[in-house]
Amino acid sequence: MKKINAIVVSMLFVCTSVFLTGCDDDDPAPTILDITTLNGSWVDDNVPLAGEEEGFVVVEFLITDTSADGEVYAATLNDANIVCPDPLFRNLVAAEGNSFVGEGLLSSGGSYEDVTLTLIDDNTINVSWDCSSCTPVVDVLSKTTSLSDVLPIVVNSDIDEETTFYNIVCDPDIPDYVVTDLIDVRAHLTIMPGVVIAFEANAGMDITDVNADGSLTAEGTGSDKIIFTGTEEEAGFWRGLSFESNDSRNVLREVNVRYAGSDPIVTYGTGVALHGAVAIESESGFNGSLSIERTTISNTSGYGLIVEEGTLLREFGANSFVNNTESAVRIDANNVGAIDAFSDFFGGIPELNGTNGFNGVEINASVSSIHDITEDAVWPALDRGAAYRVEQSFDVEAQLNIMPGAIIEFEANQTAIFKQNLDIPLGTLIAKGTESDPITFTGVLKTPGYWQGLIIQSNSILNEMDYCIIEYGGSDPIAGELANIGVEKDGAYDSPSLKVTNSIIRYSAGCGIVFEAGNLNYDGSTFSDNVGLDVCL
Repeated sequence: MKKINAIVVSMLFVCTSVFLTGCDDDDPAPTILDITTLNGSWVDDNVPLAGEEEGFVVVEFLITDTSADGEVYAATLNDANIVCPDPLFRNLVAAEGNSFVGEGLLSSGGSYEDVTLTLIDDNTINVSWDCSSCTPVVDVLSKTTSLSDVLPIVVNSDIDEETTFYNIVCDPDIPDYVVTDLIDVRAHLTIMPGVVIAFEANAGMDITDVNADGSLTAEGTGSDKIIFTGTEEEAGFWRGLSFESNDSRNVLREVNVRYAGSDPIVTYGTGVALHGAVAIESESGFNGSLSIERTTISNTSGYGLIVEEGTLLREFGANSFVNNTESAVRIDANNVGAIDAFSDFFGGIPELNGTNGFNGVEINASVSSIHDITEDAVWPALDRGAAYRVEQSFDVEAQLNIMPGAIIEFEANQTAIFKQNLDIPLGTLIAKGTESDPITFTGVLKTPGYWQGLIIQSNSILNEMDYCIIEYGGSDPIAGELANIGVEKDGAYDSPSLKVTNSIIRYSAGCGIVFEAGNLNYDGSTFSDNVGLDVCL
């Protein structure tokens, strides 16, 4: 637990010659500044440090030793950006009367100027800056019994104007803000490093574009993460964060999101409701977007991250998903290309089969929509053997490049169709593994005929599978046959083309490959344990 650092101030002026000559009885008594009366919390809700902006400051004095100089630390809620653990005052020493002098932090650039703190009474301090770079100002700090009298700051209404949340308390176990309801963010909200936002039961944030211009930028640092959590540490305590606005400023970076998933964060018109911690939503014609990097989503009652079809996952990298009851990520096929090779979908414990409901990337959409791949994409092998799981079939209408070592597993009866169409680019499959890192296309259950098999209708000469494993297909016919791979002619379109080399094709409920028309090369591939022929013509 971090603590607000102490100010250690020399306060006792004594006669330095007492052991040599003694003190002159006629000399005035030495000035004694009782700095111990500063112990505790002081606040000011009208800080004039930032030009026209006025904000809120908390100063925590902890006097533990009066024999040496020291510092006091503080944070503000104004655009001076004085955030933990920058010292607000430093090098303070006792002066005449009830004052002490030193340096005060006057600007966000770290400029310190001469400052005088004068104890007016036990409950009031005047703070006076005297600087060449500013208009001299006097500020007043008032004593409060404890930080709990003024913190956390309660947020109980929509955010309708540009707002910044600042790190007020350095201790990450104490929230700076508490959100008490489900609120809309209708303007730009910036959250500074180290901020802790706690949500009461079923509370949450919708960053909305509906009749508004909402956006959220939460960028922490490696040492000062931003935390979104519940007021109770219980999975599914608060609702989560929903991004409905397509604003490039929507960013979660160096963030922890914990204990969300109470109420559905996404609800489809079909009645399907999804719980999750973070969602990029398509709502009322507005399609959300988000960049999420170096962020941990944990202890969700539901999915870690939900990405709906029609939205945009701008950036995704080095994220971690821990103890979420559903899949680490649920995403539409067109956004899968944003997924990186280094994110942790196991919750750090692959040897225990991970900690999420599914430790990988679930490819899915609403039950009433088609989520086709319409932009060229690269799917990397996921860290430590995590898999892509196809829960809902999709069409490929662009170039899909699958990297060595990737594992794509299909739910019952599902498939991927590489399309040919006059009005769209060719769907192209490039799956080039290596002998040591083959690419695997398999079923969630290792049973012949569990999934339909890959369907190639495109005549792209780039369609190629090298060092792949294709297994357990054949749930439904392709070109009239059950098979792991179907090279199928689509109506009046040109005949398809596929090269399958150095691959293993096995455990089909029918043929290894069904070939209806076009070009097929399967040199160097092996077939085993298929119910039907290796290749059915």
